[in-house]
Amino acid sequence: MTCKELIEFLAEYLDGGLTPGQRAAFERHLGLCRACADYLDAYRQTIRVVRATSQITGRCAPPPLPPDLVAAVTAAATRRP
Repeated sequence: MTCKELIEFLAEYLDGGLTPGQRAAFERHLGLCRACADYLDAYRQTIRVVRATSQITGRCAPPPLPPDLVAAVTAAATRRP
């Protein structure tokens, strides 16, 4: 399994949807590729944060940014060379 394939199978892996052979190949790759193992850890942490946030706020996404903040950031970005 390649790094690209691992990323393509990531959601299925976490949901338990891989065949035993695919799962074995996935986990074998994780054991050999530190970058993919780190990616999986970061992905899991992201899921935990989103779930925790949605339990607190009742929504999956953060609230929209205040329009004045968006305007100030946009104005600052357009002033930069």
